Amino acid sequence: MNMPRKLISQRGKMSGLNWAYWMSQERYALENPALLEKKVALAQKFWEKRDAEGLCLLLPSTTRLTFLITHHADLQKLGMFEQMLFDTFAHDPCPSRDQWKGLFLRADRQRLLAIGDPLPAGEHFTLYRGTGKGNQLKYRRGMSWTLNPHTAAWFALRFKGVDQFCPAPAVFTLTVPRDKVFFHRREESELAVEIWACGKVERVESLPIAIPAGAKNDALLQLDLTRILQYGQSKFRCGPASVHGPAHWQRVLSEGLSLAEESGADVVVVALFALLHDVCRLDDGGDPDHGKRAAGLIGTMQGDFFKLKPAQMKTLLEACRLHTAGKRSRDVTIGTCWDADRLDLGRVGTTPDSKFMSTAAGRNRLRQPRRN
Repeated sequence: MNMPRKLISQRGKMSGLNWAYWMSQERYALENPALLEKKVALAQKFWEKRDAEGLCLLLPSTTRLTFLITHHADLQKLGMFEQMLFDTFAHDPCPSRDQWKGLFLRADRQRLLAIGDPLPAGEHFTLYRGTGKGNQLKYRRGMSWTLNPHTAAWFALRFKGVDQFCPAPAVFTLTVPRDKVFFHRREESELAVEIWACGKVERVESLPIAIPAGAKNDALLQLDLTRILQYGQSKFRCGPASVHGPAHWQRVLSEGLSLAEESGADVVVVALFALLHDVCRLDDGGDPDHGKRAAGLIGTMQGDFFKLKPAQMKTLLEACRLHTAGKRSRDVTIGTCWDADRLDLGRVGTTPDSKFMSTAAGRNRLRQPRRN
């Protein structure tokens, strides 16, 4: 059954609860009248039941914020506004701070706090924010912050081609009073804060180790990655600005741990590969033996910096020795290491090629659109 075209408002005519308009903002729904009709019926059902969470998930991601702005008065009357605001912000906190400011100032702060997870103890919180565009003021003073500096570093480094699309990865810190927090989410240890009423934002001098919020592996958390990174830097001859230097190691770590969540790779091996695979380079040229030298260095670190099982050590050494050979691996951990390294080829002006990806996770990452 075709959805009557007159039910779909022209762009810009957004007054009234015209569900057909809102649901038709995804092309596949507009081209499938039966699906569009089902989505319209479901939206009306969520609205009547005052199910803000279900409605937010149903709305196309590109229209959630616009819907919230357009219908904030209706949502407030029905007691749905705070839940809708919470879910919309959680899914995409990227729009301008001014847009969010107007919405958050309309919200009941106590309702927002109740929707989120309980706040940690304390009257003040030391928070961190990671951005790939630390040279631009607007990216430093967003509303979304985390209690975990490693999570912030991961956000600063999370996008492919970081040197081109995120030219200035940085982590900033801020102390926020308890009464300036809108809500807390345990996922990513995130706090949404009243940034316009907070104090000075300061840059963290040394970028923390980047670890995704989902990386909860006990063995990984027992590694002193900061000490390992510093030891690698002490052995590295090419200088901090090298394209094969510490910034690259951090990006490989961030990418590798993210890939491992999907591929099932050994995160300890992936982390150690990321931080050590290039430490023995003599220059930024070919240097085909630097992987073998790294493997030799790793052997001397066993027992002091980490205690790997024999199988883990064998995997790590093979990953380091052969990572420049242009091969693929059927071993999911070695493949994840190599994919993470190759996903950072954008730093030298090379576009990663899916035919050199060893894992489905790596190939999937290449298919994801780049974000600024």
